[in-house]
Amino acid sequence: MSLVKRNVAANFAGKGWSALMSLAFIPVYTRLMGMEAYGLVGFSALLNATFGLLDMGLSPSTNREMARLSAHPERAQEARNVMRTLELIYWPIGLVIAGVVLAAAPLLARHWLNAERLPPATVQQAVVMMGLAIALQWPYSLYEGGLLGLQRQVLLNGITITANTARGVGSVLALLWIRPTIQVFFAWQIVVSVGMTLAVWFFLWRSLPPTGQRAGFDMNVLRALWRFAAGMTAITLVSVALIQMDKLVLSRMVSLRMLGYYTMASNLAAGLIYGVTPFYAALFPRFVQLLTLRDEATLVALYHRGCQIVSVVILPVAVVMILFSRELMQVWTHDPDTVAHTRLIVSLLVAGYACNALVTLPYALQLASGWTRLTFTQNLVSLLLMLPLLVWMTRHYGPVGAAVVWALLNSAYVLINVPIMHRRLLPGELWRWYGSDLCLPLLAALGVALLARGWMSVGTSTPRFLMLLHLVMIWAAAALAAALAAPQARALLERALAYRPFVRGEVG
Repeated sequence: MSLVKRNVAANFAGKGWSALMSLAFIPVYTRLMGMEAYGLVGFSALLNATFGLLDMGLSPSTNREMARLSAHPERAQEARNVMRTLELIYWPIGLVIAGVVLAAAPLLARHWLNAERLPPATVQQAVVMMGLAIALQWPYSLYEGGLLGLQRQVLLNGITITANTARGVGSVLALLWIRPTIQVFFAWQIVVSVGMTLAVWFFLWRSLPPTGQRAGFDMNVLRALWRFAAGMTAITLVSVALIQMDKLVLSRMVSLRMLGYYTMASNLAAGLIYGVTPFYAALFPRFVQLLTLRDEATLVALYHRGCQIVSVVILPVAVVMILFSRELMQVWTHDPDTVAHTRLIVSLLVAGYACNALVTLPYALQLASGWTRLTFTQNLVSLLLMLPLLVWMTRHYGPVGAAVVWALLNSAYVLINVPIMHRRLLPGELWRWYGSDLCLPLLAALGVALLARGWMSVGTSTPRFLMLLHLVMIWAAAALAAALAAPQARALLERALAYRPFVRGEVG
């Protein structure tokens, strides 16, 4: 197996297991701690993403520099100096995060978060502990970028799988054996954060080739990286603001309990992104190569093939989750109150995340060509329009209103961003993308799911296993229909069924 294929497989395993661990234990957390306490977990995720802006593009810069320098063994000392320089900047930022959260904890607990049952002192303690957990895990992103650049993705995903397993299983055991409180939950998160950071730190430095010299701080590293890091910071700033804006507004305008419901639905819907990330990681460098070689024919073929496969992977899951959100939440939580509060939110958020996943490869092509202005401009305009609309919709419709805004935002990427991108980078290919890559698999999967929706009639008394079996069968039928409807995916399926090996030199 080639290095690229091995990395893709490792990424699928790591992302898939992380999603499984995250989703499997959420109902247990809410049952043991209560939905209001789980709202604090959602707020912790919001803080984590917000402080991610302080990364300032250093993690992707590390990824890029390690990949570039690893191609030249004689520059091993330079690679070690890059890591030492960036970590001497990165670690103090973690201390700043801890100090900011510690100082802001009383204000957040008493004047921002709307707790109904949890005492303010408990909320304040939880905020302090979540700040410590975030700060201690903060350097992880830097070392993760380094391991990615060094092509140690199998090792990295092994660490990720181990850490997420420890995080999920350990949290449940701590809540069962010690006390089912939010303080115990975050105490275990601190332990796991320390372990994750130390593990990637250790293996990153072990992966760098030895030179016999000590790594040192080098100001030239910062001079060489600042332009790329600044560009990534601008994109990340607006993107994080867009992605987290709904949760930020909800944390201020609704109760912690309702924030918990929304966080639960959001975590489930966001699982769709795990299905497209490995394709982005695999195809992005190939797009760069083909653009450099000016091989437009191969680029067009690979682009459409990738987009169709993404549609076949994402759309059947999305339409089943949208049309069967009540049954899905019943299987997952087995709690009628949670089902009632989340089913519509799940459907709306899934629609938004599906649109986001579908434009991932068009976005990859934009970045591969060095064109970042389109996405940055659209994100900035979207942010300016989204905030007042989000506040108004949340005030009148609560979490459901916020979910509607999220769906509208991501629909705009499909309707606005993609046509503009094709006009510049792939002229004449837009309607093929809308037709063969998107609509054919969508209509096929949707048709099957709609027929199943009319046929399937289950109540709350239906055994969960039987309900899950029905959902899996509907997804399998929808996925098969989507694969048969998409020309490129159908060809791959026919080749697989005929046991015909890929011919060396074929696209992709």
